Amino acid sequence: MVFALEPGTKLRIYVGCFTARDDSKARVVESPVGFCVLFRGDLIHNGMPYTTTNYRLHCYRSYAGMKWTPDIVQDALPQHGERQYCGEKVEKGQALRKHRFYCEKNPMGAENRLKRKREYKKGEYKCEVCDKVFKHQSSLRVHKMREHSA
Repeated sequence: MVFALEPGTKLRIYVGCFTARDDSKARVVESPVGFCVLFRGDLIHNGMPYTTTNYRLHCYRSYAGMKWTPDIVQDALPQHGERQYCGEKVEKGQALRKHRFYCEKNPMGAENRLKRKREYKKGEYKCEVCDKVFKHQSSLRVHKMREHSA
């Protein structure tokens, strides 16, 4: 259990190191004053059978002096991935997928960027029902849903 009593309290966490420390996976996380971090190595996670030892560290975080319910967290840090075409590291998820799609080193990146520009191109989009004109196709679509759907 670790209590952050002073500003600037930092924890060194070794992500994915269950049996031995690997300094290449070390990350430093700052914990705000009043936070309590309780590491539990005896919890079973992800539907593992109760007869199997799980070496993952689990973490409960809460504010001091507040009533709280423990929340099991598998990892204290966001997962990172390497960008497929340029090799930069970035948090996994939407940002990684978006970058991969539009990356300049992606052979299809230029085509994807042009396609995106065409989708947002300004023009005159006219409503067939009321003859109202919109600059963007998406605005016309929203107008039709709000005004003419029934």
